[in-house]
Amino acid sequence: MSINGDIKVTDKAKQRWIVACAAFATFMGTLDEFIVGISLPTITKHFHTGTSESVWIVIIYFLMVTGTLILFGKLADRKGLKKLFIAGYVVFIAGSLFCGISWNIYVLIAARFLQGIGGSILRVVAYAIVPKFLPSEIRGWGFGILSTASASGIMIGAPAGGFITSFFSWHWIFLVNIPIGILAILVVNGVLPKEETVSDNGTGFDIPGAALSFLSFCTLTYALNMGHERGWGDPVIVSCLIASAGLFVLFIKRELATPDPLLDLSLFRNTRFVFGNIAMFMTCMFMSGDSFLFPFYLQLSRGLTPSAAGLVLLIYSLVYVPASQIAGRLSDRIKPPVLCGFAMLSGTLACLFFVSTMGDSGFWPVYVYIAWAAISCAMFISPSNNNVMSQAPDDKQGSASGILSTANQLSGVIGVCIFEAIFSMSSETAGNSTDGQLAASPSLLLTGFRNAYICAMIVCMTAMIFSFLTKTEEKRQEAAS
Repeated sequence: MSINGDIKVTDKAKQRWIVACAAFATFMGTLDEFIVGISLPTITKHFHTGTSESVWIVIIYFLMVTGTLILFGKLADRKGLKKLFIAGYVVFIAGSLFCGISWNIYVLIAARFLQGIGGSILRVVAYAIVPKFLPSEIRGWGFGILSTASASGIMIGAPAGGFITSFFSWHWIFLVNIPIGILAILVVNGVLPKEETVSDNGTGFDIPGAALSFLSFCTLTYALNMGHERGWGDPVIVSCLIASAGLFVLFIKRELATPDPLLDLSLFRNTRFVFGNIAMFMTCMFMSGDSFLFPFYLQLSRGLTPSAAGLVLLIYSLVYVPASQIAGRLSDRIKPPVLCGFAMLSGTLACLFFVSTMGDSGFWPVYVYIAWAAISCAMFISPSNNNVMSQAPDDKQGSASGILSTANQLSGVIGVCIFEAIFSMSSETAGNSTDGQLAASPSLLLTGFRNAYICAMIVCMTAMIFSFLTKTEEKRQEAAS
């Protein structure tokens, strides 16, 4: 089955509504990843349970989103973006309802499982909508809005969760999604063009491939999330990593053998698509690792309180949001790989600057670095989304979005694991704690932070190289044609 691909909207007002639909879905999905964490102590107390059980409220959502992105990307190409978008909202609303009325911790976890499925659908469809319905000359603007929406969800998530839990009830962090989601369905139904299904090859949906994909990504995500807590040598973690690798091999074999694979391997024949995804993967590794480790630097090396560190971190969001919109506009005028390459050159220099100045007594290097890193990442993300999604044909936008989103999810977890491991080993803090506080001398802590950000510099440099390789490959393909 394929979808008639050339559905470009030329009406400017409708273009804005389409981007608003995609941005709002991105915002909701991201918000619900971050809004719950701050309410976990309250929820744990409410159900008289332990943290080992309540942590699954967060983990199960993340597992479901990561494990099903490729599946729903393929489904979007077969069934159409509009139908799946509405279905995603219905599932998300249903999950939110059951979360809000949960009568025990296990019902809440099961409801978050359902909500995660809806969140996965919304994420995949949102990033496929922009290249599907917008002309190429304004796609960068569209992706800039999506990047802003995602950053806003991260920025608002924890404060919103704390406010709602404090002044209303934790139930309302979920129930508030219901009226908003219903309104979103009405807007999506009225705004998005209807896609015409033009062919059916008679092949059923790749159920075995979907199962193998889901199990592979879920076991990997679980191992990466829980590896530090349980220990990387823990039998459960080792078993999950081995199982994930084996399942992924079986998944690829299945995809090579089936006539209508879940994972469209033809996309990987385009080296520009591959290089663009690698550059995005490395950049998301840097962003997640930096967002994890930088607050520790502010509190352990600079002696800031958590609230003061939070105010400093606010600089990142205040710089990132406007910069991402500027980057999106620029990517409609300048080749996205060029923008991405220079953005990660800037990121490399920002890390070098931070490594050189993190031991200084004044606070100005901290402010310079956080603003510099925010601009570098913002100038990369929107053009990179534009670049990667533009490499896929219109009838494979869902599959491309699923691949890109899965890579982004996994790279985020991997970035945290790598930065944490380098910091812990370098500062000798692994296993060296009292009452949950890291115990190491200031000089050892500084060594740990320096080594971690040297790694960050290498990661940014790798992203820069693959961004410029994408441009080189583009020139080679143009010359060949």
